[in-house]
Amino acid sequence: MPRRRTPTTHVCELVTDPNARQDADRLAASIRDAVPAGISRPALRALASAGYTNLVALALGSAADAASLHGMGPKAMGQLRQAVHATRRDFRP
Repeated sequence: MPRRRTPTTHVCELVTDPNARQDADRLAASIRDAVPAGISRPALRALASAGYTNLVALALGSAADAASLHGMGPKAMGQLRQAVHATRRDFRP
C-alpha cells in the first residue's frame, strides 16, 4: 500500500511573529471607522493590507478581488456590499 503524504500546512506569519501581528492590528485600527461595525479583525487586516482605506476605495475594486483576500469571509462581504450600496456606489465589474 502506498504511503500517504501528510498535507503541508501554511503557518501565517501573524501567528508566529508578534511584531507582524501588532503592525497588522495597527493597520486594521486605522480603517475601523471607515468600514461598517461588526467586520471581523481578520477581514479588517486583509482590507488594510490590500490598501482599501475606505468604502470608496473598496468600490473602485471588484467584489471578487475583495472576496479573495485572506481573512475575508461571506459575512464580512455581505456587510461590505450593503455599506458600498448605501453610499450609492457599486463594485467594479
